[in-house]
Amino acid sequence: MKQREERVPAHVPARLRGQSGWSDATITNISEHGLCFVSNGRYECGHYLELRRGSHVIIARIVWSADGRCGAQTQDTLPVFDIINDWPAARRKFGLAVVERRRDRTRTPDWQRQLGQRLQFASLGLVGLFVAVGIGQSVYSTLSTPFRAVEAALVSGP
Repeated sequence: MKQREERVPAHVPARLRGQSGWSDATITNISEHGLCFVSNGRYECGHYLELRRGSHVIIARIVWSADGRCGAQTQDTLPVFDIINDWPAARRKFGLAVVERRRDRTRTPDWQRQLGQRLQFASLGLVGLFVAVGIGQSVYSTLSTPFRAVEAALVSGP
């Protein structure tokens, strides 16, 4: 009989990307080369998926699935306790680096200046466009009268 790896019971949330996109999952136990999770989606044996837990990305293949529970096998060795204990608050408490996945949307102190510069550039561009169109129409109207006279003289002949 094949020896099974030691499984560590867990109840940790994770994000799961399968064939139907992203969804929530809960890892119920984990070993060095596999894990069991609960999710609302249906996953068939042999399909690959991506599980994200904190800063860990786990690529795994489904080996069994029944009643919303699935077992997945990984090719690489998993850091079991690092995955279970990967909470940003706990990492900050121990002075470890925390990976921030969301972009900081706070405005910089000079955002009003940058906005003003952009609006000034756009308005000067529009003014320049209108001036160029006005000059073009003025030159056209100024030169069209003499050129019509020259054209009429050439057509009628001497």
